Amino acid sequence: MGKGRDIMAVTAADLENAIRGGGLELHLQEKVNLKSGMPAGFEALVRWPGSGSFPDEFVPLAERSGLATILGDWVTASAARIVADIMRDKEGAKLAAGVSGGLVAINVSGIELSDPSWHRRFLSTLADRDVPPRLVSIEVTETGIVNDEDVALGNLDAVRDTGVKVAMDDFGIGESGLAKLHSFLHHISAVKVDRKFISGLPIISGSGSGDVSGIDNGIDNGLRFEFLKWVIGIKRISRGSGDGLTVVVEGVENEWQADMLRQLGADVGQGWLWHRATTASSAVESASRRLRTALDGMKSRAA
Repeated sequence: MGKGRDIMAVTAADLENAIRGGGLELHLQEKVNLKSGMPAGFEALVRWPGSGSFPDEFVPLAERSGLATILGDWVTASAARIVADIMRDKEGAKLAAGVSGGLVAINVSGIELSDPSWHRRFLSTLADRDVPPRLVSIEVTETGIVNDEDVALGNLDAVRDTGVKVAMDDFGIGESGLAKLHSFLHHISAVKVDRKFISGLPIISGSGSGDVSGIDNGIDNGLRFEFLKWVIGIKRISRGSGDGLTVVVEGVENEWQADMLRQLGADVGQGWLWHRATTASSAVESASRRLRTALDGMKSRAA
């Protein structure tokens, strides 16, 4: 459960005080281009230090208690401040220049998307910090879109038209994911595959790095692997003659998994192999080192 008081003692009033009183922190987790090894941006993840409560506990608490909107507004404002700080730094500006899908990704809840005024507040917050919308992306779950589909899609299109990238998060765990993906293709630019589809795949003993030929064909592993292949393959036809969807896979924890995803053609990985979620300054420092290493490697190969 972690250190601090027991989650049962955490109330909606505690959470509201944390939101309004500076008790929350926004951490960043790196995303990495699987082909080039270059940074591919960050996901912003909210943390509540000292509470003993994890996001999968206090975020639902916010939704149940009517705090989802103020929590979401706090996350957006904090992320905008972080992006502005990154852009004032020379190394940070280099990072932003190399990322095409939004420097920092913000999770947006279905409750927020069900509010017709959400897109105006979101864009106003970015403008207040002089943050160009192209530097921000948002991640929404399938269920977040279908709660009030017309309003949600209107919100997504409004921010997308300004340059904000939109990704469908946790893809594969919703009940109607395949059908809804078809409906949402014109509203999103990326799909994030839930971590469970890679965490269950074993490293094949004695096989080459990332060799998928020896994957156990048991039902669970077989289904996970076939799902990964399907999602990665669908990006090639998702935009006709265009670039197709960007496929991001969460939960990458070892080099074998990363190599397997490269072989299958996934675009971006995210997970503990590269970095855990950490403070913004630490995450930017790590990504800057990764960028320098990748660029040095390109120069060496070109020499």
